[in-house]
Amino acid sequence: MSKFGYMQQGAVKPSITKEYEIEEIQVNGVSPVLIVKPANESNAKYINAMLASQTGNRKNKKINAARLKEVLDMDRELYPLYVIDGWKNVVDEKGTEVQFSVEDCNDMVSQLPYHAFSRLRDFCSDIYTWAKDVDIDIEVAIKK
Repeated sequence: MSKFGYMQQGAVKPSITKEYEIEEIQVNGVSPVLIVKPANESNAKYINAMLASQTGNRKNKKINAARLKEVLDMDRELYPLYVIDGWKNVVDEKGTEVQFSVEDCNDMVSQLPYHAFSRLRDFCSDIYTWAKDVDIDIEVAIKK
């Protein structure tokens, strides 16, 4: 048994969510807010789907702008399924608030400008986004 086993309690939990404001988009002064989960190894469903979508596609694939677009398009499909869990302040073209559904989320994400989706991806994939709030109570940790 390790003297430092308590450190594992600092691992990012797969159930954690955070609010992410899409600051690049405002409707009547209000930005949409997404409820998101990590898009990194702590989210096994996302990682498995991402890796499965790449299987068989790596042979003879050069890394270039076209390949980058493929990866971004793949994430636009995967995020509504595995990363985005809900939203607030999302309205349709008539200004009516839209309840979250994977189908509507897929539609909305497909319409986000590149820079807005790229910043969302950066937020969700950055391990520090998810790990920075971890504070281990050593007294509680050693009792477990």
